[in-house]
Amino acid sequence: MLYPLIRLGLMYIMLVFGIHAAHASLSENPHSPAPPKQVLDKDWLYFADQSGEAAPTQITNIKALIELYGFRQNSAGKNNFGYDRSVFWILLPMEVRQSEDNNYLELNYPLLDDIRLYALSNHKWNLQYHTGDKKPFHSRPVDHRLYYFPLETGVSHYLLRIQTDGAANILLSFISEPSILKSTTFDHLIYGLFLGALGIMCFYNLFVFSFTRERPYLFYVITLCFIFLYQLAMTGFGYQFLWQENGEWVNEHLQPISVGLMIGFMVLFTREVLNLRIHQPLQYKIFGWESKIAFSLGFAGFFLPLHSLIHITASIPLLVLSHIIVSGFMALRARVPGAPLFIAGWGAGLLGAICYALQQLGVLPVSPWFDHSLKVGIIINVVFLSFVLVSHINVLKAQKQRAQDEANRNRRIALHDALTGVPNRRAFDQHFGKEYRRARREKERVSLLMIDVDHFKLYNDTYGHGRGDDALTRVAMILRSCLSRPTDSLFRYGGEEFSVVLADTDVDGAKHIADRLISTIRDSNMPHKGSPLGKLTVSIGIACDSEYSDGPFHLLERADQALYAAKAAGRDRYHVETSQVVMLQPAQKDTR
Repeated sequence: MLYPLIRLGLMYIMLVFGIHAAHASLSENPHSPAPPKQVLDKDWLYFADQSGEAAPTQITNIKALIELYGFRQNSAGKNNFGYDRSVFWILLPMEVRQSEDNNYLELNYPLLDDIRLYALSNHKWNLQYHTGDKKPFHSRPVDHRLYYFPLETGVSHYLLRIQTDGAANILLSFISEPSILKSTTFDHLIYGLFLGALGIMCFYNLFVFSFTRERPYLFYVITLCFIFLYQLAMTGFGYQFLWQENGEWVNEHLQPISVGLMIGFMVLFTREVLNLRIHQPLQYKIFGWESKIAFSLGFAGFFLPLHSLIHITASIPLLVLSHIIVSGFMALRARVPGAPLFIAGWGAGLLGAICYALQQLGVLPVSPWFDHSLKVGIIINVVFLSFVLVSHINVLKAQKQRAQDEANRNRRIALHDALTGVPNRRAFDQHFGKEYRRARREKERVSLLMIDVDHFKLYNDTYGHGRGDDALTRVAMILRSCLSRPTDSLFRYGGEEFSVVLADTDVDGAKHIADRLISTIRDSNMPHKGSPLGKLTVSIGIACDSEYSDGPFHLLERADQALYAAKAAGRDRYHVETSQVVMLQPAQKDTR
């Protein structure tokens, strides 16, 4: 399964880079009628007005303007100022323009709230355009998700005022109209592939959920929907095509809403698909609290402005994704199916999110590599997690099939213990006799475990019979969960005693199973004031037969005697008795 995924990912990456290379080749072709875009990294001056009260448009003398407000050259080529609510004033001399055909100024970041462009002409700063993410969409001079401002002749300098609650990414370029059209076509292709892939995966998993009714698919579909919505907002396509009429409110509140709900359902998906309730109960609880925090962020996004939530909106995905990957490694250690693909998918998503967040925070520069890192990480994540879901469903099917087979077997003999749900004493008698005869016929070993809950009478006296019944039910569930082979059978022998029949199992294998049973019961930490250990434990007697000379009743007697020996030796241990081997020792932790 992994190799087709890798090939698919490589094909997708090659496609994206091939398109990018072709686009770059067209843009830089000297025979092309359109001049190449001129990226302005060190060709402008700026200063950050933290008070927001500066009025540089009142001064028309450029030298005096620079000296008074401390405009400094962008010598480091910095284009990302992070989450800074200062008002940024950009002074752009037109003498740096290399081609008159580049008659548009491009501001290549769609999420800037308030943008004002002033032109110096006739010894006066004239406001030409006032637009931004929180202004009506029709205020933009060009109908585009980015900002394109036509340049006029006779203007010596432009002054750009930018204020935003989000990341202050300021990437300026001079560009021609043909280059805008070419760039727009390329952007629509790339984002169409990306958003189309998200949409397809969303509908596909929704279709699968409609048939399986498995909650992980539902949580995954909702997560994909909010990822899709978040990307529509962050790329500017949502404002351009979907919510032009309500852009001010949507662009102010959608980011924390979509991030909070996306992370919340992402956590619920992780809990379900890794089966954390069984394999990692503590992580299950921690994720529960994280989902509450994430949903609270989404709820707060409806009422609070973006600037009050922007830092938690940027940091909570990184923290939760890191925790998700840690849980993935824990699931890998516990041999949960699909854990390797889960780690690979979320690892790619985390790497992309880290690069994108560092760019938003101003640590990394604005660059197509970092700008698209989140998208590439999301696509890899979506593909891998789809395979994880397939693996999860296959495991559920296998588990359901085993459970159905066991239920059918127990139904045929119509013998179940009503309290614990496992086969009862009569079922044991029939099954054990049949298994003993089969082992003798096929010359295989058979092992028998007799299990007794330690000090159970004191448990009932201390906590009452109701709690005692609950404890027996939980013990039965734990014992059954420790038996991985379909041929290993658990029975309630009577009272607080259980028995396990292990087909084709020698003494070492029986000891290993006993170790696991005793350690798991002990680690469940069920309190028991009447026990010297302070918790509920079990003792186990083990008998193995390979000679089949005395019959099943004799093997049962030997297992019963071994159980009494384990209890006499101090309990919370097993005793092994075979025709050749006698040993007594406490159980060790299963370190597999």
